[in-house]
Amino acid sequence: MTRFYKILISLLFLEGLRIDKRRTSRIYRSFNRFFFLMILAFFFSAGLHAQHSKVVDALKKLKVDSLDEAKVLIDVASKNDTTKVLAHTWYYKGFIYYELYKRDKNIDGPKRALAIDYFTRSLELDGNGKYSGNSRTQMNNIAITFYNDAVNYIYSNDPEKARNSFDIFLQMAVIGNPAIDLRPKKMDIYNALGGLYTRLYEVNRRANRTYLILAEEYYNKALKIDSLDVNANYNIGILYYNVAVSIINGTDYDIDLVALDDIQDTSLVLFKESLPYMKYALKLDPESEDVLQGLKGIYWALNETERLEEINKRLEELRAKKE
Repeated sequence: MTRFYKILISLLFLEGLRIDKRRTSRIYRSFNRFFFLMILAFFFSAGLHAQHSKVVDALKKLKVDSLDEAKVLIDVASKNDTTKVLAHTWYYKGFIYYELYKRDKNIDGPKRALAIDYFTRSLELDGNGKYSGNSRTQMNNIAITFYNDAVNYIYSNDPEKARNSFDIFLQMAVIGNPAIDLRPKKMDIYNALGGLYTRLYEVNRRANRTYLILAEEYYNKALKIDSLDVNANYNIGILYYNVAVSIINGTDYDIDLVALDDIQDTSLVLFKESLPYMKYALKLDPESEDVLQGLKGIYWALNETERLEEINKRLEELRAKKE
């Protein structure tokens, strides 16, 4: 008989209870089961605490800028069955990965895209919205980096990467701020892409004709957003004007008359296509010398003498005003 068994018998005897060995054995077994369940609960609680501590430890490493160690810890927490279903695990994982991206400055690396995935996962799990505001703020910050990339790619004459970066910006910006007005950003990028494709077309007009089509496409995208935008109207107007001029300038002197008529017809069509955009640009900006110069060339090509004289007069007045 164990010592515990003897003590139990003695206690029951002192209380005046009549027991037998069979009943005492049942009590003993019940106590053992209860004690075993308590042990299981203790270890389960300890395991749960250990996994939560991985998130806490990751944050401690983050606070002292030990980003690589923080990444290891948060990766473990995000794979554990207990902590992988918690919104804050994925929020902090996204935050750590975004910090790693900013440290490494590798725009082609995976960390920025992964940070987006992790913030998105946090939003999905965040039923009470405790971390949603912060997740959206971080996603908006990431979106801005893609917009800046798009601008830089335009300056470096890489339209494909510019378009891809801007598309990602548009997707992320809406998640970060569902009420955001993206039209100003779209206008800037579409006009800039139209200008870039125009410049690429001018490098080799015959080989790069696809760029001419894309330039027209992006200027029209800008006009679809804001038909009153002076830059978009001027840009597409001057695009048609320059193509018409390049056709005329590229004509060989010994070309036959039939081919010459075709070229003249094509150029006249382009001048006429340019005209309404240039006229509207002048309406929006009456003192634009660039627009007036464009209209001067169009009216000269179309042999509209009266309109040409009117434009020349306005140019003289504008120049006198500036002196």
